[in-house]
Amino acid sequence: TDPTDGVQWIPTVVLGQSFLLHQIRKMISVAMDVARGKVEIDLFDMAFSKERKFNVYPAPASGLFLDMSYFQRYNQKLTKCNADVSPLDWGSEEAKDKPAAKRWEAFKREKIERHIMEEETRENNFLRHLYQQGFFNKA
Repeated sequence: TDPTDGVQWIPTVVLGQSFLLHQIRKMISVAMDVARGKVEIDLFDMAFSKERKFNVYPAPASGLFLDMSYFQRYNQKLTKCNADVSPLDWGSEEAKDKPAAKRWEAFKREKIERHIMEEETRENNFLRHLYQQGFFNKA
């Protein structure tokens, strides 16, 4: 069976320097609550404010994976120290056309993403998270 049959999947990309424990899961949880009308979008501004603190339940960890590492700062330091060493580059448009990158994209699509969709279809982790958050009750 096709795990995408009748289910809407929304791939989400988070790009950043470093993250706190559960930060991405909490960001996804708030984004889901905003998308379904449970909270106002202003909650994002409050979430990043130091004046107000509140609890955010993290979204399930299932389905999250590190897709790409970027080495911009490492490459900057590397070129200052040793000009003979090639920088690490896996994310540029040039790198995406190389055979290794194409194999990685195929593996990600055929194995990792398919596994994530099959697991969610089987276990309903995000659906259970929504019900635990009061799916039918708007705040």
